[in-house]
Amino acid sequence: MYYCDGEKNCERITGYALKGGKWFSMRIDGDVEQVSEITEAQDCVGKIGKVYKDQDDSNAYHLCLSDTVSVKVDDVTDANFITGSGISSELFQNAANKLIKVTADFIYVNPTFSAENSKLYFNKVASDFYVYKYLESSHAFVSDNTSGIFVYQTIDGVAGLYKEVNLANPSLNGAVTTWILFDCIEDDCKQAYGYVKSKEASPKYYYLPYDGVANNKEVGSTPAFSDCGSADANGLLMSDGSLCVVGDGSTPIKYTMGDGEVFVVDVKTGSPFAASGIKYIKSTGNTFSFSEVIAKEDIGLHLFTSGKEISSNKIDDNNKTKLTLYDCTKAGVCIAVAGYAINGDKYYSIPAAAASDEVTPANVNVCSADSGKLIDDGRGIYLCTGTTNKVNLAQPGFYALDNNDFASGSSFASGDKQKMIQISDTLIGVNNVISGKGKKEKKIIFIFIFIICKITFLF
Repeated sequence: MYYCDGEKNCERITGYALKGGKWFSMRIDGDVEQVSEITEAQDCVGKIGKVYKDQDDSNAYHLCLSDTVSVKVDDVTDANFITGSGISSELFQNAANKLIKVTADFIYVNPTFSAENSKLYFNKVASDFYVYKYLESSHAFVSDNTSGIFVYQTIDGVAGLYKEVNLANPSLNGAVTTWILFDCIEDDCKQAYGYVKSKEASPKYYYLPYDGVANNKEVGSTPAFSDCGSADANGLLMSDGSLCVVGDGSTPIKYTMGDGEVFVVDVKTGSPFAASGIKYIKSTGNTFSFSEVIAKEDIGLHLFTSGKEISSNKIDDNNKTKLTLYDCTKAGVCIAVAGYAINGDKYYSIPAAAASDEVTPANVNVCSADSGKLIDDGRGIYLCTGTTNKVNLAQPGFYALDNNDFASGSSFASGDKQKMIQISDTLIGVNNVISGKGKKEKKIIFIFIFIICKITFLF
């Protein structure tokens, strides 16, 4: 097996070759051996760079990229894969932390790609993305569990590998149709969609939509900037780089890009984020983006005012009637829910379909007339989950609402009966992930949580 460059200079290399529908290992000393099946459970442990035949599918072949990750090579015609740290296979003694090229007929260590020292590279494996940092001192790619929003682009001639976009000088990059947004939370990276701002003195804005990189464009004529004049502009970009967001009511508000800010947007036609739905939109200094991944700690209840997320200690007289509560899934899809917000000794009722407002817990000991409301029995503040049961707000967790009608002035509506609610230090609201299950499942979850709490208390 030989590798020849454009000048027809050739050298003998080690790798795999496909012949007659079967893969063969080709050693540098000339030995050739047909790839065999691997029958043990942990197929790739200690075998980085090995190609094996699937014991359950005689027509499927896999390439081991690490001890835990492999890629099916049968349908690959041109791709590059970074291998992880660990023990290489006998054939590829130097395969760990390298770039392996897979074509329709050959598999070998890529001899031509030159990575930049300390730069991050994204690698696509099937539908997943992995992040690696290249270290020149060891000539190796090292796995990097980074978090954040990244603007990257394909690398000409190196399919499957992505490098950083130069936002300070976009003219040095490839065409915008080669750009891609990534959203990473540690080792979980997903493709993201949205708007990107360059870092030039007079910045340009780019549209990277959910319906394919072929539709990536610079914002200007098509797609045009929006004037943020109506609710139809929700999720569209203004000429000054602001995002038009319709929070409460129908009055659009413009928000600039800022690190760590979050918005909830009911996306409209022309938005890059998605075709439809209420989405959890993240902002950095140079992007507005949506992806189907949010941090574990961010799954659940979120408090917003005028479409922008706030903490409960930011509630004041100016926004207390403009609060909305959303329950957001790991996939970044949000739904408005009923509940309450807590700011010290102040409490705010937040119905799902009506205006919010400050409330004072009733000074009573029982819940007979206060189902779904807050009460103060002199020992603490409680939420009445029905006409007989109540929950101390000092005990965060998941609880079930009863099947009683809610009292006038409660945040909850009739459709919230028997749903699960989540209570945290600052928010109370319906949890749709658990509430979406059947009644029998809800009871099991509730009992399980109760048992865990009891065990924790004993210890």
